Amino acid sequence: MIELKNVTYRYPFSDRNALEDISVKVRPGEAVLCTGVSGCGKSTLIRLINGLCPHYFGGELQGTVRVAGQDNQKLKLHEISSRVGTLFQNPETQFFALGVEEEMAFKPESRGMPPDKIRELIAKTSQRFGLNSVLKNTIHELSQGQKQKVGLASLMMEPLQVLILDEPTGNLDPESTMDLAEEILRLKEKGVAVLIVDHRLYWLKDVADRVCVMEKGRIVQEGTFDDLSDEVRERYGLRKVDVEDKRHELLSLSEGKETVMKVSDLSFAYPRKPKIFNGTDLELRKGITGLFGPNGTGKTTLARILTGLNKPTQGTLEIRGKKVKPQECLKHVAVVLQNADHQLYMRTVFDELLTSLEAAGCRGGKQAA
Repeated sequence: MIELKNVTYRYPFSDRNALEDISVKVRPGEAVLCTGVSGCGKSTLIRLINGLCPHYFGGELQGTVRVAGQDNQKLKLHEISSRVGTLFQNPETQFFALGVEEEMAFKPESRGMPPDKIRELIAKTSQRFGLNSVLKNTIHELSQGQKQKVGLASLMMEPLQVLILDEPTGNLDPESTMDLAEEILRLKEKGVAVLIVDHRLYWLKDVADRVCVMEKGRIVQEGTFDDLSDEVRERYGLRKVDVEDKRHELLSLSEGKETVMKVSDLSFAYPRKPKIFNGTDLELRKGITGLFGPNGTGKTTLARILTGLNKPTQGTLEIRGKKVKPQECLKHVAVVLQNADHQLYMRTVFDELLTSLEAAGCRGGKQAA
């Protein structure tokens, strides 16, 4: 179980508390949702439970944090990790291996499990999470949604007492999101204490036993899922509790609008892998175009090709009727990556903006920034 009692925490070199007088409990076989706007303290709460605060980040902790009956302050970080599994918002930060199969084997291998038992467990777990098709892939070949599945599958390679999920649906398609909900229900039946931190609420309607709403480092509301009324959600800036799937109502590409970007006869494959695209044609017209599909179907790869980050093995690219080379695309197309850390290089927001302006040839970039 998880129990925080009168917990106040401040990061090193900070002049204010990140958490203030927090008390929360998650019992075995119970799932608790913690939600709130960005910056309310949810990530810090997770770090206190899995031991990263203060064991790794340092800082000042008041109150008690107990996991599976043990006081985190009296345990070493590796001892806490044997009880608590955490799926981070960005699963790349928790990977140790380059390959999917090697990553899944890492945890039981480090615990001394026999190789034949590990192989058997990998086969069972990869089937459970739909990873058979990517089992031999390297991590960097996966979509963010697939990486999230690998992260969760790796945690499930050994029994856990406590599971923490940090924004677990951020990169998952709707079907995978509901599969995760079913997985949590199975874990609850096995007596696992589950803490879920998420902005998305709808998928936890029949999963979460209790809900904690956080604001400015405090728990400001606690109750059941049914307590998330319109008034409460509006007051704390929370999302809808019911989301209708309207994908079947989406229209095809609008006719008559000007074509801004055109892709013809596109083919692409990662090294030693089957083709993802084979003779694909696509036109992006003025306005907003949505691209939908399950995790791993090539959405991210297509975005990388359109911006010149990946080079197609075949095909032509046109922007407003003029052919462009793949390496020239980035001069015309802007991209915000799914993991923004991959495109941020400077230490401060000001320096990041300044560098972008200077790279674009903006004169007086410092004044403009």
